[in-house]
Amino acid sequence: MHDLYVYSSFLLSITIILIFTQLFGYLSVMLKQPRVIGEIFAGIFLGPTIVGYFFPTLSASIFQDTVRSHFFVLSNMALALYMFIIGLEIDFSIADKKTIKHAGILSLITTAIPFMLGVLFAIFSFSFLKGEHTHRFEFCIFVGATLSVTAFPVLARILEENDLLGTKLGTLALLSASMQDVLSWVFLSYATAMASGIDTGENFQKIIRIVLFTGGNIFIVRPVLRVLIRNGDSNNPGQLQKYLSLTLIFLFLNEFIADRLGLQATLGGFLSGLVLPRNKHLVEFIIIRIKDFLQVLLLPLFFALAGLNANMLVFDKLNFLIPAVILLLFAFTGKYIPTLFTMKALGYSFRESSAVGGLNNARGLMELVIAATGLTYGIISQELYSMLVLMAALTTLLAMPIYSLSKLSPPAIVHG
Repeated sequence: MHDLYVYSSFLLSITIILIFTQLFGYLSVMLKQPRVIGEIFAGIFLGPTIVGYFFPTLSASIFQDTVRSHFFVLSNMALALYMFIIGLEIDFSIADKKTIKHAGILSLITTAIPFMLGVLFAIFSFSFLKGEHTHRFEFCIFVGATLSVTAFPVLARILEENDLLGTKLGTLALLSASMQDVLSWVFLSYATAMASGIDTGENFQKIIRIVLFTGGNIFIVRPVLRVLIRNGDSNNPGQLQKYLSLTLIFLFLNEFIADRLGLQATLGGFLSGLVLPRNKHLVEFIIIRIKDFLQVLLLPLFFALAGLNANMLVFDKLNFLIPAVILLLFAFTGKYIPTLFTMKALGYSFRESSAVGGLNNARGLMELVIAATGLTYGIISQELYSMLVLMAALTTLLAMPIYSLSKLSPPAIVHG
């Protein structure tokens, strides 16, 4: 009977979460903002900031500890699939050598500068924002990673909606964002490996595991998958269904291995998408089948869990409000200004540079993934987690207005 009660409570919680994420997402789209903005604020609304504060008894009865534990499992599955899709959507074959070179330069600069600003922030905030299971070095690496990330899916969606995906500028922005995410996940994987280590020797072993695991996926698993999925361009639904099952087996096995190696499980998901052969029909089939289920059901659960763990009421104290404002300023200027100057140096106009600078500031769900990882591994405190959730929402919120003020019509931004 108890199990049935937990199940019914779980169903009620899911229903409420879906209602509010859909409602806030719809309002966000109405305001010409990415849907993810509304979904993030839906999670914050359902958490201790509003519902939990004004209706604590109701909140506790809906989001019980047993229900939250189920959310944790499903939200981690959402992360596995989400990071897999991110890796799968990164495609370096869409650009010429010059664009790839420009994207490489842009990504290095727009990752390095916000990373250094994050490290600077971490040095001065370590004493009161660190988690229970971390040391200064990995804390600095982690905070640097949180500022250097860009929301690749949000950026891709904005480019698609404005018919910019096939342009030089759109391709540059997309490739640069994908490279930034790869670099940020390298930093993140290193920080989480260090945070769960005991001594220098074990930390060194984990670095070796990261290198071997990544290298094994790229140089061993990818060629094997090419052989196993050699008919992935087939239009046969039965064949594609078989390959989808094979892909999911590979994805979850890769995540399991990453977790057992003491690495970040989501790293396994990201690498799975990155190394999967780019057979057009198969990739389209996988994305269509997984993305709808992911966006409609699983990701809203992740947003709810993110909101339940974030408490914006901590900002009523100056010792947390001031660091939050500094973090937001570092996050915004650390992306926008380097993008502006780098693209100008590469020969792009001020408007084009400003537009990409705005897009690079969209952190969205990627920031929430990193923040949740830091909280789970005990790298960051609850207060810093709340700051990162707020930063994810606000920087993504600013991305569209800056882009809209800067953008040119598609024909004008195609470089010959």
